[in-house]
Amino acid sequence: MQHNSASEKKYSSMTDEQLVALCRKGEDLIPVIISRYASVVRMKAASMNVSPTERDDLMQEGFLGLISAVRSFNPDKNASFPTYANRCIANKVISALPKQCEEVLDDENDCEPDNNTPESIFFSKLLSEEIARVISDELSDMERKVFRLFLKGESYEEMADSLGLSVKTVDNALQRVRKKLKSAWKTDKNDK
Repeated sequence: MQHNSASEKKYSSMTDEQLVALCRKGEDLIPVIISRYASVVRMKAASMNVSPTERDDLMQEGFLGLISAVRSFNPDKNASFPTYANRCIANKVISALPKQCEEVLDDENDCEPDNNTPESIFFSKLLSEEIARVISDELSDMERKVFRLFLKGESYEEMADSLGLSVKTVDNALQRVRKKLKSAWKTDKNDK
């Protein structure tokens, strides 16, 4: 699954909230959302005083925080998706910090996406294409189904009922999805 430039233009006119709503209805738009927030995740991880290897781990956690934000965003609350996503990313990054680090993130407003720099555009496109490839090529049919339901915000029990699986099978599938997405991120970073 790759988004061509025509569909990228289509999605570029949509708000984050519109993309999240479509994503939760089962459309595969995670790469588009990740592309929009890649620079935010990089800045959050870079703001921590850690080694480059630990920074890569923090970035992975930040992307998991973003995916969690897509899953749990409630448009009826008084926060926009960018505000909510920033908080989820920051919380995930902070919770993943090595115990010896006690750094605090900069003000949330300093971390708005800047997708207009050539570097941001290039790396965001590479990352979104790699994640789209992993979702399309490396996730099994069951893993894709579980992942889509996860993004819709369903609980493990609801996913198990919908798919006729045990809760443990759903949990195992999500663990494999996380591992495959993290592996793709590490491979992508190591290739550069």
